[in-house]
Amino acid sequence: MRNVIASVFLMIIFTGSANSAAINSLTITGGEFLMAGSGGSLNPAVFSNMSIGGYDGAQPDLVGSQADYAPFSIATLEFGMFGALSVYTAESDGIRTGFTPISGDITNNTLSLDLSSWTAYWNGSSFNVGSTSHLGINEICSSNITQNCSTAITTTYDPLTGEFTASWSAVIIGGALPDGMTSWFITGQASAVPVPAAVWLFATGLLGFAGVIRKRRI
Repeated sequence: MRNVIASVFLMIIFTGSANSAAINSLTITGGEFLMAGSGGSLNPAVFSNMSIGGYDGAQPDLVGSQADYAPFSIATLEFGMFGALSVYTAESDGIRTGFTPISGDITNNTLSLDLSSWTAYWNGSSFNVGSTSHLGINEICSSNITQNCSTAITTTYDPLTGEFTASWSAVIIGGALPDGMTSWFITGQASAVPVPAAVWLFATGLLGFAGVIRKRRI
């Protein structure tokens, strides 16, 4: 019985000390885009409630009219005098491939995000401008740019409200804006999968059972 009690306490201590859970919800509420002194404010679109472990939206000219990007996008914006720009997530932007789906976790009230599939569409071209909070994408972007294609994400997170911010920079590879450095700042709401109630009920039950057995022995 002592072994059972010890195991329960270790389980509780381990679960509580890690205090880590994978996110299950990520919603974009706003933000900003900047490139070479021009940019705009992000407007949440149809897919702003993003799919964790999946991709959202599509390149607008492949699925319908370019007059309104919102139905195909996570967010849209007016790129200064250059017109509309939209954001979606994808495994490939048509130039590079292998970008992972959206993921993240909250550990000790710190939010980590992998937005490596973040993709922008402008003027008939798509270009990946994603980043990751883990290692970044360390590679030579093109023949004349020798630097990381993206920087690690910097985040803030409020555990009481679920509000977060995230910022990163990324170099555009190919497309209509080759070799341009983009900067992104997004705001939103995030939540994580809580520790299953069954775990705590099981632990509580075992402790209660151990108490009953101990009383009987006394």
